[in-house]
Amino acid sequence: MSNYTKDFFASPLKFMKKYAIAPPNNVEADKGKDVTTLDTTCFTPNVAATAQPASIRYACMSSAHKVAYIKFYKDKKMGGRSGAEQEGIDAMRFDATYDDTSDWTPIYYLPWDESGAIVRLTIPNMGARDPDPDIFFTAAINGCSVFIQGSADNPTVYHAGGNTGQSDHNEAAKFWKEALRKYVAATPVATARGTIVTEVNKTEYVKTPGTIGNATTPRAQQYENTLKAKLDKTGKFTVTMVNPWGCVMGIRTGNNWEFFLQENATVITNIVTKKGVTTQYFARPMHIRRIYPGGGAIASMSMKVPVSVL
Repeated sequence: MSNYTKDFFASPLKFMKKYAIAPPNNVEADKGKDVTTLDTTCFTPNVAATAQPASIRYACMSSAHKVAYIKFYKDKKMGGRSGAEQEGIDAMRFDATYDDTSDWTPIYYLPWDESGAIVRLTIPNMGARDPDPDIFFTAAINGCSVFIQGSADNPTVYHAGGNTGQSDHNEAAKFWKEALRKYVAATPVATARGTIVTEVNKTEYVKTPGTIGNATTPRAQQYENTLKAKLDKTGKFTVTMVNPWGCVMGIRTGNNWEFFLQENATVITNIVTKKGVTTQYFARPMHIRRIYPGGGAIASMSMKVPVSVL
């Protein structure tokens, strides 16, 4: 087991105060098994859509793929294993497999489908399966919505994301909420899972209407201003932009689950040397708050981006 993996499982929230976690989009290309196709033509936004999809995929995780085995690593060069991930240097990532692998640790894991879908995972009551982890992650979120339904001992989590055809961020968030709400209301087995009690959408952690260009959040804007004031060095080092994104993680204590939103930032910097200007991206956590049950901040951070990385 890697030291990062040990440190996370020893104290997950303490770990998340230090590192911005960027879970993978999926494990072994599994994006859930097809359940049905949801008709979204009935959704009428307040703002005209340019290319709203007429339907979206609804999927669920099979019993065999509810649990993945993971091992954490720090992204030291940016890009992740694929070389294409953009969260930044120092993002904490994990490799994952569905095979029981020595020294890797099991978690409940919910992927997303970038082609546009709602993917569901229901966590069973404690002791109903083996292995039965006490940690949950879903794929990193950069515009998706996450919904939590039902009781704390048997919650259902949905990851909804993809193109909605909506340029208005409120309408994009409403699209997923309406699609899921109508499906649950019309499907007895889904209704029986209980009330949808938590929603996290893009307006809360990545693009809040009313911010500069409607392209950031109040927290990220404040963080950017703080970094620029503390770290900008004329002619040597400049913070050019802070791009927010998120991570949803769950912890079970006893029989019951709590879920948390980690609000993260990609800090974009320009570093000037004799060789020229180098642009570097750094991943940093900004804030953690509990989203289920209830809410409220449990930790607030202003982590400094390194000023010496060469």
